[in-house]
Amino acid sequence: METSKIRKLRPKSKTISIFILIVSAVFVLGCTSPKDNLGFVEQVNADLRNKPSAAGGVNYYVCDKGDDSNDGRSESTPFRSFSKGMSTFNSMNGGDSVLFCRGGIFAVSANKLFNQKCSATSVCTIADYGNAALERPKLVADDVIGLSIMDGGSADADGGYVVRNIILFSSTGSKTGIFIYNDADDVMLDNLHIQGFSTAVHSAGSGALNAGVNGYNDRLTLRNSTIIDNSGGGWLGGGNDTLIENNQFENNGFARINKHNIYISSPGKRIGVFVDSITIRGNTLYKASNINNECRGVSLVAHGLISNLTIENNIIKEDAGAVSPYCWGIGVDPGNALDEVFKNVRIINNKLLNMGNIAIECSSCDGVIVDGNTIIDEGNVLRAGIKIPGKPEDTVKSRNVTISNNNIILSKDNGEGISIGGEHVFNVKNNVISQPSTSTVECITKSGANLNTDTSSNVCQRYTDIVYIDSATVVDASEGIVTDPTIADSTADSAESILNRRAARGLELINSTEAGEAYEKPTRGDYVKYEGKVTRTRTVSNHTETDKTDKTTTSGGYVRYERKAGDRRRCRATSSTGECLMR
Repeated sequence: METSKIRKLRPKSKTISIFILIVSAVFVLGCTSPKDNLGFVEQVNADLRNKPSAAGGVNYYVCDKGDDSNDGRSESTPFRSFSKGMSTFNSMNGGDSVLFCRGGIFAVSANKLFNQKCSATSVCTIADYGNAALERPKLVADDVIGLSIMDGGSADADGGYVVRNIILFSSTGSKTGIFIYNDADDVMLDNLHIQGFSTAVHSAGSGALNAGVNGYNDRLTLRNSTIIDNSGGGWLGGGNDTLIENNQFENNGFARINKHNIYISSPGKRIGVFVDSITIRGNTLYKASNINNECRGVSLVAHGLISNLTIENNIIKEDAGAVSPYCWGIGVDPGNALDEVFKNVRIINNKLLNMGNIAIECSSCDGVIVDGNTIIDEGNVLRAGIKIPGKPEDTVKSRNVTISNNNIILSKDNGEGISIGGEHVFNVKNNVISQPSTSTVECITKSGANLNTDTSSNVCQRYTDIVYIDSATVVDASEGIVTDPTIADSTADSAESILNRRAARGLELINSTEAGEAYEKPTRGDYVKYEGKVTRTRTVSNHTETDKTDKTTTSGGYVRYERKAGDRRRCRATSSTGECLMR
């Protein structure tokens, strides 16, 4: 079989550019590493990560140098074909595993994975074996679904499946990488590379229901995976207790409508059934709905009937200026010809860089907290950092809304930090919004029931210059930092207290002054002081962003990246002795 090239990424270590706006205080923008998930599969399958037979199950081996007439019970007598491996999976006992050899390439044929001997307490695994220095096994699925986790006909209870350490690749841009349907529960997808399909992962609904099922794919987990170059989108669908964690989504969705890096929906919405408890945590989303190298859609969107939706600690970014007004960051809103509502939504501690039009919006949201997010616009495009409601609402109008502790840096003259409206009064407090000195709009705009909402605890400030630095350097004491801070709808005392509260939350203040105190331009000697004092790596999801990488291409056509710890991004200013003063 001809080898096809896989576009490899460095998950979580990709450089993210950041603005640091130095006014009367300098903020250090950190990243909170997501907490590990200890769900059902991780607890049961913890010992199976590197040795799937650790729990006493039987291993069946598949290698492209094997023979389907073998018994498949040892590495020296493996099966050969994908189809033989999958037929074995469907008949083996709970706790057993089908393992593909690392370095092997396998042609995918039509398949349905369904085995009621597997369960949440006796999981069945598809994974890898062999030389860890070789690439993960590659399943090539041209014009066919990569893995179809479903039963035929009416939905029956099944699940307890783990798919780990596999590459799923298509050269046709069609079909689905992993299709989950008909009430397949307790599915773990871990450390996968899914590239070149229409949709990478689709958690769909179900057919007619047999006894004991609810029609949803419950307790799904996608983690530690790379989802890249899928024309129809990265993730589509939902299910109760879904976790999407620590993944890299890039260049998914090659059209503006319904093509996203992540598209959360509720498969049962047409019969009025909510999907409950979805968490999207610690992911990096980049190049959403990309057309002609321009983002033209929402990177992370949710439509339907959803309760207990958490979006936290994600990085959502685009290249500066490579966005259209349709390129939004996070959108939770009605998107179907149905009456939709979103209950108990938490959008917290995310980083959004270079969005178009709106970075975060929520509509028809009943109980929403937008807290601790950092929103930065380098490209002079963003119209609103946070907007609620951001779109026309259905029967339920957004209510019980709290917008707090967000840091928003705008560059567009008519860019609004926060825009609030609707039919219910919101709670907007302790946000810090920075606008250019040429701004023509208020930092917080109000309408509807929020026309007279008290926003006096927020800090609104204007700047005449900003400093753009790469993530390798967190604080940059460059020349030309000229600020003219103004506190709009606030007081100096309230501004200072907010800055102090932010410091207590782990956002370090360096050489801070009270709002309105005279600013002293740093000297060249200060540069050296800052260089030695505060230059550090910034950690995102347990991966440093300062490691330099060398890219090499292996004989098999795969692109590898090797880190070199300690290397920094390019130096932006040097002293007469060659010492880097600013990065």
